Amino acid sequence: MASVPVKHEFIAEYAAGMGLMLSIIVARDADEIIQRYPLFAVREIRASDLSEETLDHLRMYPAATSSADAAVAGSPLRVRQEFLRRRTRHLKKVERLRETSGTAGLATYLQTWVDIDDDAEFRVQMHELWKDDPRYLALPPEQRLF
Repeated sequence: MASVPVKHEFIAEYAAGMGLMLSIIVARDADEIIQRYPLFAVREIRASDLSEETLDHLRMYPAATSSADAAVAGSPLRVRQEFLRRRTRHLKKVERLRETSGTAGLATYLQTWVDIDDDAEFRVQMHELWKDDPRYLALPPEQRLF
């Protein structure tokens, strides 16, 4: 019987202008991500210099159709419960900051934790983000997200 490749987390970076967008994508290997999302630079999490807090925050934004703790679903119950407590505190802080900046109510959700086998929502977001990027426009149509 053939073995099933195990999925693990990768850091995906998209640089445009002066900005950098980071995501965690769960996939079988980096090539799978690069094939599907050609504008990402992909590296192993252990090869990144990101803090655990940053990684934790990236895991707090799964697809809207996923459970809030999708990124830690395979962890013990106490780990998942603590993650959900941190996520709730984080989202409340974000909302307070948005209220004080006058941007409360604006849609600013961007998925930053993605399972490659359940990425329809993320593909739409990346297409919208990349649609005016000359590197995206230069890709052959079959390599674009839509």
